[in-house]
Amino acid sequence: MLAQHGETRKFTREGGRTSRFTIRHADKLAEIINASGMAEGLASFSGSERKSARFRPSKKWFVDRVRDDYFEKQKN
Repeated sequence: MLAQHGETRKFTREGGRTSRFTIRHADKLAEIINASGMAEGLASFSGSERKSARFRPSKKWFVDRVRDDYFEKQKN
């Protein structure tokens, strides 16, 4: 996913691992995303419109977080 968004630096091995709290955080994030989508009229989208729109902005946001919160804080 990082490479798909132009980030080719090597990320830590631990970056893909989870903790026992990950599922709780993921559930909360899903609630927020779903509520936001409904507030913005997602319910009126067709199935193909939903498929086309899903994940694009969120993947970029997560890649930006890795870039800003991990790579930009590394010592050169």
